[in-house]
Amino acid sequence: MCTLLIRTVTLEGSVNGILYFLKPQWKMLVEPKVWYNAITQCFFSLAIASGNLVMYASYNCFTHNVYRDAMIVTTIDTITSLISGITIFGVLGNLAHTLKVEVNDVVSGGGAKLAFVSYPDAISRFKHVPWLFAILFFAMLFVLGIGSLIGTNVCALSAIKDVYPMVEDWYVSAAICLVGFLFGLVYVTPGGEFVLVTVDYFLGTFLPFALVILEMLAICWWYGVENVCLDIEFMCERRVGSYWRICWSLITPLILIAVFVYCLLSMQPLKNGKYEVPKMLMMVGWSLFALGILQPVLHWIIFLFTNRKMGFKQAVRESLSFKSWGPQNSYLRADWRQFKVKRLEEVTSTNKSWFVRKIKFLLSMR
Repeated sequence: MCTLLIRTVTLEGSVNGILYFLKPQWKMLVEPKVWYNAITQCFFSLAIASGNLVMYASYNCFTHNVYRDAMIVTTIDTITSLISGITIFGVLGNLAHTLKVEVNDVVSGGGAKLAFVSYPDAISRFKHVPWLFAILFFAMLFVLGIGSLIGTNVCALSAIKDVYPMVEDWYVSAAICLVGFLFGLVYVTPGGEFVLVTVDYFLGTFLPFALVILEMLAICWWYGVENVCLDIEFMCERRVGSYWRICWSLITPLILIAVFVYCLLSMQPLKNGKYEVPKMLMMVGWSLFALGILQPVLHWIIFLFTNRKMGFKQAVRESLSFKSWGPQNSYLRADWRQFKVKRLEEVTSTNKSWFVRKIKFLLSMR
């Protein structure tokens, strides 16, 4: 990527493409669709709501510095995205300069078309060793794709191994790869691009958006941001700042819900370029979305069925309780309970109203 960047900035007209990429259009900030695309791109780039991050985090020790890791990962991801954007649009700026047209005229839409149509066309017009930069570019895409798929593979592997620990790892990994390969064959068929657009929309962006909202509601408004902050303070021995408290409590959940509802109400027919996606594919997409969003409900029903002996009401109470949450180690669990009881006593001993206590919590005040 750095090699391509250095070559890009030396091309004629690359500055125009870079400025096209970086110059903000402030009027677009009032468009909910822009926020939807930005949010889903962040989810996709960071593999949020896919289970990968939770799986990787499960291998950390209890006192691992998750705050440091979160800052490092998000910062590197942002910088990498900026570098790749500058590189791609710099090359497109050179292509526009060569063809004597505007940068917007050489951008064939985003996603796959940008990576496999516009950018390769620009590279093929290089004056010096275009084949070398083509190899570097597609080798980079291949490595990035393999790196992403390894995370997804290990996530599925971990989930299966938790249920069937006696099965060899390579058996499970081979089965996952084979199934993924067979399902992926549909994308190289004549209508594969329509399938790709449908799957990318419903399973790549729409479903993760809905799942993240459910996760935010469960963790921040059911379990409670106050509990989350106390857990982080106990594990990392540092208080969570007011910025994170306000975002987790109010700003992030409300923005996600508002953008999702607006986009749901203003949904337009899904298109691949100028062609609409067939209705049959749309039905398949909605079915896959429903299957994904109903997973929590299905697991809840399974829990109620397996605990039916305790009675329906008691089983529902147990399913909605988080009293069993906490450190698995008995010594850590005892210290954790004592820590939270102490903090709760400090808060309630002030004789302040509920509203004042919540404001002080949001502002990270003792």
